[in-house]
Amino acid sequence: MNNRDGKWRVKGKSGPVRFLWGNIKHIKGKIGFNRWVGIKWGLFEIQEGKDFYKFIYLNGKIVDDVYFVNDNTLQGKFFLNGEFIGKFTMERIK
Repeated sequence: MNNRDGKWRVKGKSGPVRFLWGNIKHIKGKIGFNRWVGIKWGLFEIQEGKDFYKFIYLNGKIVDDVYFVNDNTLQGKFFLNGEFIGKFTMERIK
C-alpha cells in the first residue's frame, strides 16, 4: 500500500466536515493527529485493510475510512458513532 506518512491537507466535500478547511492531518506509522487553526486535536490509530485505512480516534466515537486515489490524494468518509457524517479528500503537503 502507498506511503501514508506525512502531512495531509483536509478538504471537506459534504456534510459538516466541509467546514474543516485548513485542517491538517499529521501521520507517522500507525498513529496520527489533526491540527486546525493551530490547535492539536483528534489523536487516532490507523488500521490497515486490503485497500483502505481506518483512522480510529481515541475517543472511540469517530472513524475515518480512507483510501488512496493516487500517491498524493486520499478520499475519505467521516463517521460519528457509526453514522455517516460527510466526505472529504486529503492532499499530501510537500
